[in-house]
Amino acid sequence: MLKSGLKQWYVDFLAGDDKNIAAVLFRALLIFLSGIYGAVVGIRNFAYDKKITPIFYSTKKIISVGNLSWGGTGKTTLTLYLYQKLSARYKIAILRRGYGDDENKLIEQSGAIVYADKNRAALAGKLSEKYGVFILDDGFQYRKLARQCDIVVMGARELKLPRRLIPAQIFREPLSSLKRANILVINHAEQAAGLNEFKSETKKKSPHLKIFTSGYKIKKFCDLRDNIVNSGDFSGRPTAALTAIGYPDGFFQMLSKEGVKVAKKITYPDHYELSEKEFEKIQNELADEGINDIIITRKDKYHLPGLPPGKIRVIVMDIEMIIEDSENFLREVENCLIK
Repeated sequence: MLKSGLKQWYVDFLAGDDKNIAAVLFRALLIFLSGIYGAVVGIRNFAYDKKITPIFYSTKKIISVGNLSWGGTGKTTLTLYLYQKLSARYKIAILRRGYGDDENKLIEQSGAIVYADKNRAALAGKLSEKYGVFILDDGFQYRKLARQCDIVVMGARELKLPRRLIPAQIFREPLSSLKRANILVINHAEQAAGLNEFKSETKKKSPHLKIFTSGYKIKKFCDLRDNIVNSGDFSGRPTAALTAIGYPDGFFQMLSKEGVKVAKKITYPDHYELSEKEFEKIQNELADEGINDIIITRKDKYHLPGLPPGKIRVIVMDIEMIIEDSENFLREVENCLIK
């Protein structure tokens, strides 16, 4: 609870614009620390670029899906998209470092083959006889393993945030690191302000980079047992929405676009696990306010405690990733694999 609360405060602080002297001084300290962090990142990347730090070259093809920032861009969704689109032609396994049990469960229950280990280079070597292609989920910063295709996902929020590194903002690497990538996917593109200007600026700095845009559409709503729930059953009355994902605004905006009247929004930090006591309190408060339904994402299903049916009906929103010009996108991925 304490750790999660501090994380939420920190995220809110970065998003805020406090002008009091304490906030100004703290922000200055974060910017100073960000400069130190950036220097470390630069030295590390230089060591890999110049082959000073050893890199493992697998005998099989490697696709990396990652980002420049802390979560919330949709990289795991894109990993599953690639798995589903390419598995008809290749024998594929997804390699993860193990962080985020909710994402592991999400991938496993989608039917994809997934392995988790901090040492993904060793994992790729050990599994090389079984598979022809490995997809690294959250692999952009994992440079120990060489890859044929490096895909970076950026969300709409990254385009409008100050481009400072951790801990002054959410970026793990500067935009200049896109020179290592083959493909950039800008997710939640319909919410991205200044998209065309950003694409033009990025292409000038990284002419080789292929840029695509993506978004989501709602596939269906269902209950916790995966029984279909007709949206007409709840769209006409006040509904709550709860999520513990990296970019909650995308979830809320999708519901709004669907015509769902979200009377109460409940957010927690990414990967947050709700306790039975917390979830019971939420249900009681919603019942007191006359709200009978609460909508969550598929990933949030794994954040909830294993409880019997309560006062509030829990509805899971299933989504599908849509990539604009998807045929050309998949062609570019396969071109990287062939090269």
